[in-house]
Amino acid sequence: MRTGMLCASLPLAALLVISPAVALAEETDTVQVSVVSGELVTSVSVPRGMSAVILGIGSQVSHGTATAWSVVDARGTGAGWTLSASVTNFVSAPGTSPGELDVRVITADNLTITPGTVISGDGADAAPHTGEIRMSTSSQALVSSPSGTTGAKGSFTVPAPVFSLTIPANAFRSNVGDDGVHPYRSTIVFTIA
Repeated sequence: MRTGMLCASLPLAALLVISPAVALAEETDTVQVSVVSGELVTSVSVPRGMSAVILGIGSQVSHGTATAWSVVDARGTGAGWTLSASVTNFVSAPGTSPGELDVRVITADNLTITPGTVISGDGADAAPHTGEIRMSTSSQALVSSPSGTTGAKGSFTVPAPVFSLTIPANAFRSNVGDDGVHPYRSTIVFTIA
């Protein structure tokens, strides 16, 4: 029985030894981080080639798919942005044979670009929506984001934009020169703002 009493008194003795009056000091500090804005940038492409078209009855459509486009909005402002493009008329350069000495033209408005689904990168805002756009020699909006706190901040990918050129039934074939076929060519200017 004496052993039981000794055990009961040990914790009390231990408390007395380890609980001297010690005042704990509190320390505070501040952690800071500067978030610096980046830029609004894009990387775009056009199809390496379009499908060949054989003139026949009715209009024909030539298709091509570009490699992925990307847009990065690292400005951190929430300001909206628009990826736009303008297109020159499609021109087949003059050939060398009689009857092929004139420039042949398919107008720019025969081209449509369908950006397709826009995918948001990790941590980015919701992806903007887009649809099929009939092109013009004037700038046309391809992908736009809203302004504000839910603007398209972050990185976005357009995996497979599709280009479709309608060849009218009354179009001329490509001119031919000493150097071969002169395909119809157009210059596309992309801008982001």
